[in-house]
Amino acid sequence: MKSKILTHSHVVNFVGFDIPRSALHEPLEKITDTILATLNYPEFAQWKIEFDIIYGNHECIKIGTGMPSYVSELSKLIVIHIPIPTNDIVAWGVNHNQHLKIGKSEAFERKAKRLDIDFKAFDNLLDYLLDSISKAIKFTLTEGFTMNGKKIKIKAS
Repeated sequence: MKSKILTHSHVVNFVGFDIPRSALHEPLEKITDTILATLNYPEFAQWKIEFDIIYGNHECIKIGTGMPSYVSELSKLIVIHIPIPTNDIVAWGVNHNQHLKIGKSEAFERKAKRLDIDFKAFDNLLDYLLDSISKAIKFTLTEGFTMNGKKIKIKAS
């Protein structure tokens, strides 16, 4: 299995999109691929797990593992909402008016797993994004998810 980090933003002019792929996506994919290489699911050796990271106005990290497996593409989609704070909370935050007002899926909200985050524990946006996305991915792999009908998770040691 391999991982792929995708990013989308519900924040207008979000500077997180200016962070080079080599500074954010690649380190996260490397860490995730190292973990995935330890899993023993030979039937999924050619599969890709796509983590769709969505930046937006949320109170906590939200993880949706109930997205479909795409058998023809050999891929599984996992959606992770990463909250982006405003600049009245932390200096590296965004203006209130940068957050888009987008409806929420009741099904996603009901089923999403939630992780708390302390914005003030970070001095800059890059450290925050690396830590929060990594935390969400590790949580997902530890708690497990279903891929093409089979439960995938890190085995407890």
